[in-house]
Amino acid sequence: MKIDGEKGEGPELMKKFSVAGYPTVIFLDVEGNEIDRIVGFGGDKNEYVQQVKDYLEGKGTLAALTSEFENGKTAELAQKIAQKYAMRKDDENAGMYYQAVMQLDPQNETGFADEARYRLAGYAAAGGDMSKLNEMIASLADDSPWLPRAYSAMAGYSRRNGDLKGAVTAYEAAIKRMPEDANMMNSYAWFVFKSEMKDQYARAIEVAQKAVELEPKADAIWDTLGQLHFANGNAEAAIEAMTKAAELNPEEKSYKDNLVTYRKPKA
Repeated sequence: MKIDGEKGEGPELMKKFSVAGYPTVIFLDVEGNEIDRIVGFGGDKNEYVQQVKDYLEGKGTLAALTSEFENGKTAELAQKIAQKYAMRKDDENAGMYYQAVMQLDPQNETGFADEARYRLAGYAAAGGDMSKLNEMIASLADDSPWLPRAYSAMAGYSRRNGDLKGAVTAYEAAIKRMPEDANMMNSYAWFVFKSEMKDQYARAIEVAQKAVELEPKADAIWDTLGQLHFANGNAEAAIEAMTKAAELNPEEKSYKDNLVTYRKPKA
């Protein structure tokens, strides 16, 4: 069955099976119990078909991995099980297995412990406790791939918890520690724009300008800069930035639409 998650029975089934996004393929037994699921598509058709065949044969499913884990606990198995629970948005069981990852690999020899710590910190932050994310950020090396993710999570959870100033603080700390990270700067500037934080527009424009200097061919950053300029009342600068975005990516219709809006005479 192919179901539209936003029409008919779709929303009810989305809620019932805790579907977070599209595409999600859920495998059920004859009684309607979930065997496993595949979220997203990695691009390799053969790999995808093989995963389907494995699930139909009971290989690599949550039940199979859990049984294997009971017969021989390893950090890798705990990680796989935690990820499967996380895909089902079952934070309680996912957290339990992420804890197991850290216990089985306290020195992060497998590389799984950092992700486990990140996920556990995220679960705590979702409940308003930012301390674990702060501890993780403080302990990570400047070149750690988890550092930008941890800062982004800090900003994201602050926003979701209604603390916009906390999100700004997190982004400021991030770009101070990672002064060459144009993507983080763009995320910061876009957050300010989308949150309509008018008192932060000037700072966001400054940050976006620095980002395009670092990544002059990134049309999405030029788009952010243009949107901020227009929101801040500078149509001329907005047109200049959005024109650059459109030149870099002429297939993106929204850039052209924005230019039409920006060029309309004021009433």
